[in-house]
Parts: sequence; C-alpha cells; structure tokens
Amino acid sequence: MPALRPLFTNSIIQILQQGISVNLIAQDGQGRRRLLEDIKFTGIKNTQVIVLNMTDYKNSYKKFTAAIWESFTIRGTVPKSLDELITKVTNSIEYNTILILHHFDELLNNSNIDYDTSFFDQLNSIKDCEKISLLCVTTESHDQSVVCVKNKVNRYSWLDLEKKRLPKLTYDEIMVELKYRNLTLSTEEISQLSRATSSYVKPYSLLNYLVEKITIIQIDKETIFSDKLKTLIKQFNLDMEQFSNNNYSI
Repeated sequence: MPALRPLFTNSIIQILQQGISVNLIAQDGQGRRRLLEDIKFTGIKNTQVIVLNMTDYKNSYKKFTAAIWESFTIRGTVPKSLDELITKVTNSIEYNTILILHHFDELLNNSNIDYDTSFFDQLNSIKDCEKISLLCVTTESHDQSVVCVKNKVNRYSWLDLEKKRLPKLTYDEIMVELKYRNLTLSTEEISQLSRATSSYVKPYSLLNYLVEKITIIQIDKETIFSDKLKTLIKQFNLDMEQFSNNNYSI
C-alpha cells in the first residue's frame, strides 16, 4: 500500500536525512500514526526507523533508553544515558537511524516525568550526529509548552526542531487510499466517501470507521448510498462523543 501522504512523507524523510531534527505537529484523527508507519515501512535505504510511544516511557527514563538499545543488535549493557547510547551506537553501526518519539507531548507540561534538563540537551545534540535523526510528534508546537524538572517548571522547550505541520488530507489522497482498500464500491460511491472524509475535522479516523462499517451498510439495498453515508457519519459523531479515547483516534 502506498503512503497516505506520499509527497509530504518523502519531504519529511529528506529533511531527516539532512540531519535536521523535526517537530511534527498534528492533531489526532488526521493520520499522524499512519505517517510514522509510512516512514518506517517505506524502505529507506540503509536506514533503521525506531518508533517509540512516549506514553509508555514518560515515567521511566531507564525503560526509554533500554527500548532504544534493544532495537539494535549491539552487545553489552544498556547505556545509562541517551548521550552514552548515541555514542555507542554511532561507533558500532554502519547504517543510519531515524528515532521517532510519538506523543512527545507526554514529556511537556508534565511535572511527573522521569527526565531532567540533560535529556533535552541530549536530544538537541542528535542534530550533530551523522548517523541518527530525530522526529518528535506533538499536537501543538513544542516551544509553546514548558519542560518540568523535579516537579517544577524549568522553562519553555528549548529543543532545536524544525516545525512541520501535517497537511490536510486531500480528496485525491483519500481516493488513492480507498482504491487500495479493495472495497466493493463503485467509482462514484468511492468518490462520495472521499468527499465526505476530506471535509471532516478528523478525516483519517472517519475514513477507517467508514471502511470498517461499509459492508454493513451494503446489506441495505433500498437506501441510496449517500443517505447510508450520512447515517454512518452521524453514528461516528455519536461514538466520538461517547468514547473520548476510541479506537479511531490515530
């Protein structure tokens, strides 16, 4: 399956390959996790892509460094710091690495994190490393949030990241995606689905929901497709209101 946003995906990869650290800014429901998957599985030559969900590591710096270390085949004990890990990795591997920290917001505006100022300084140092690139994913620009150390506000994020906002998912991109989903729909029905999805505030969440439910509405042979589509979208809105952490927030 091709990348959901092929031009933007290639652009981000090229920036990372230049050694520029990136802050990807995107709200949930727009397909940010899909972008990370597309980067990971696009098959970048001589490059390993590591994706970590910082929700799982905000309370343990030790677990964080261990998770990165275990992604490599290097022998030895887990480094005690990110700085030590970067040094060992760059001295031991021949290929490049893209480190993606999803939900990086978990380390911002949070007084309970297990990280200090040196960690953020070490993240900044990645841009000077030839073999490792950094991508941090947040819902808002990182420098609009504060870093807390020892339960106290230290300062606004000082990370040196090039800010890139996830572009709006277009009608054409959705059309291509739906065609690869092998749906039993006519071209006109796929077009209707694409138009409805592209105009929605959380297009990728809605897209996945509609694809999942499409076989159900196809059982109804009497109702026209546009009306069935409206019914599904209305149900999706109700589900979103009822379940704030639903399966379609991506």
